[in-house]
Amino acid sequence: MIEGLDRAALTEVFLSRRSAIREALADSITALPMEFLEVCEDTSVLFRFTPERWMRNPSDVVHGGIVCTMLDNAMGSVSGTLAGKMTPTVNMQVDFIRPVRLDTPILVRVECITQGSTLCRMRASLWQDNENKPCASGTAVYFTK
Repeated sequence: MIEGLDRAALTEVFLSRRSAIREALADSITALPMEFLEVCEDTSVLFRFTPERWMRNPSDVVHGGIVCTMLDNAMGSVSGTLAGKMTPTVNMQVDFIRPVRLDTPILVRVECITQGSTLCRMRASLWQDNENKPCASGTAVYFTK
């Protein structure tokens, strides 16, 4: 939960910052098809990714490295938005729970656990059909100073 922040203001900042980053880094992994959906009532942030064929592994599901990148991009976007600048990943832990299919949109919900003067801790859940049946989850620490 992000405390003390107005949901509408956070949404506005998030949208403008995300557009600037996407334009500046259009030819990088930041261009992964991530769509900001909303800042929710509980101030978690919801994203949607569209899986593409190039993301597959030999088992014909989304490659685990891509799943990690989706989680990192989503959590890092929220961390960077809160800090107002790029926030490098310090540490990330990912749990793979079930395969991520190529035929279904991927949703990621990000929550800010703590935000200090130098570090920000995030938690994220990634699912497809049912939020109560996640495909992966992760936590990460970002450097904000």
